[in-house]
Amino acid sequence: MIRFTAEQEEFRKTVARFVDAEVVPVADALDERAEFPAGLFKRIGELGYFGLRYPEKYGGAASDMVTAGCCGAPRRGSPTRPWPTSSPSRPRRRPSAE
Repeated sequence: MIRFTAEQEEFRKTVARFVDAEVVPVADALDERAEFPAGLFKRIGELGYFGLRYPEKYGGAASDMVTAGCCGAPRRGSPTRPWPTSSPSRPRRRPSAE
C-alpha cells in the first residue's frame, strides 16, 4: 500500500475538494448531454493539473508519479469517479448523426 507524504495528502485533498465542488455537481448532466466539459478542462489547466509530470522549465510542476496519480485516485474510500464519465449502469449516449 502506498503511503502519502504530508504534501501528497494535502494535494489529494485539494484535488478532492475541486472535484466535489466543480466536477460532481455537473458530471451527470454532462453525461446525459454527451457533452465535452470544455469549461472543466480549462479550469483543470488553470490549476496546473495537466502539467504535473512536466519539468518546471516547460511550465510543469515536475511532480512525482504518486502525486500525479492523486488526480485520478478515489477520494476518501469513495467509489465516486474523479472525472465525468459514464456510469457502468448507464452507458454514454452518443450524439445523433442528424
